[in-house]
This record gives sequence, structure tokens and C-alpha cells, in this order.
Amino acid sequence: MIKGKFKGEIKSSGDLYIGEKAQVEAQIEAGLVSLRGTLKGNVVATKKVELFSSASIYGDITTPNIIMESGSRFNGVCAMPDKEDAQ
Repeated sequence: MIKGKFKGEIKSSGDLYIGEKAQVEAQIEAGLVSLRGTLKGNVVATKKVELFSSASIYGDITTPNIIMESGSRFNGVCAMPDKEDAQ
């Protein structure tokens, strides 16, 4: 879980949680990406991306499953391959 500022690259087969006050600049590869804060960078999630109402993302998303709450901001392109193709 990221609760503050982070800049770099994240690769994980597990889940990544980005807190509401977090500011992240990163290229992310993970199983599940759950975002409540701000992210600048591209996301590749093999399971799911969750964007909560406080989330802002500036970058592209590749995932087989996405949930976007009302109020979330997404500026980028979303590609949704089959689950088998994403792994």
C-alpha cells in the first residue's frame, strides 16, 4: 500500500493499493490495482483496476476488468484484453 509520494516503477504479481492522499508517478504492473489517490503513469493489471471516487489517473490502463466510481477521473486509453491474454 502506498500512502504518500512515490516515483519509479512497480512490478508485482500481487495487489497494489494506492491511498487517498497518495501521489504516484510510476509505470505499474500488478494483479489488482486499487486507486483512491493520484497516479501519473500507465497501469497493466492482470486481474482488475478499481478507481474510487477520489481517484485521478493520467495514463493508459490495460486490464480485463475495471470498476470506476462516479467522480473518479481517468485521462488515457483503456484496453481490455481477455483474462487469458493479460497474463
